[in-house]
Amino acid sequence: MKLGDILRDSFRTLLDQPKMFIPRLVSTSISTLWVLSLLGFSGAGGMSLESLNWLFYLGSAPLIMFLGVFVSVMLAEMVAENPSLRKAFSRALSKWKTLVLISGGLLISTLLIYLPVALGLTLAFISGQVFFIWLGFIVSLILLFGFSIAIFFLPVSVSEGGGLMESVLDSAKTSRTNSREVTALTLFSFLLLGVAFLMQGALQTIGVIGFVLSRFVSAVTTTYILVVSPKMYVADKE
Repeated sequence: MKLGDILRDSFRTLLDQPKMFIPRLVSTSISTLWVLSLLGFSGAGGMSLESLNWLFYLGSAPLIMFLGVFVSVMLAEMVAENPSLRKAFSRALSKWKTLVLISGGLLISTLLIYLPVALGLTLAFISGQVFFIWLGFIVSLILLFGFSIAIFFLPVSVSEGGGLMESVLDSAKTSRTNSREVTALTLFSFLLLGVAFLMQGALQTIGVIGFVLSRFVSAVTTTYILVVSPKMYVADKE
């Protein structure tokens, strides 16, 4: 199946089965409440507000990461066999051990990917050279792009019954054999997320309501991206 056909087929699938938007919308509602709670978290017991915010963030971030991974696998299940929401939830939940490991790996990988940005900011502060900020940003962006390509098929690999390493290797192998299409789809995904980010910035000017609306716009965009991946995976295996 050609790239254009995959994009059109994914769009038609979402039009025919709007229930596929539900998992991401639910997870976005939870993560939005999480973000708002971080912004409004109040101190108690003599601890500073900053300390409590960091403790709350560190304690809850893995759960939010797990939720994102869970929804991705759940959507892959729905694309592959079109089960009910309940069955897709049950199937994804049965893989919880693998999803926990993947969530932890993604959390660590995210920190490593953004390490160049942190180093760039530090060097810029020490030297006064803005160049280091741009260098760190570019390096992190390249790492993020490469990592996104490598795990492009990870949710559907997990839904096919693979364990952690098996799913990661299968995703990387499928991405490598379809490198041109996956690179184009990753660029397309970044473009869609970039548009959603710009809309988020514009909507946030109207306050909390704008922030919430922008999050749901992003959820719809992300759902489309998550449907494209298993569509292409299935086409590659046929």
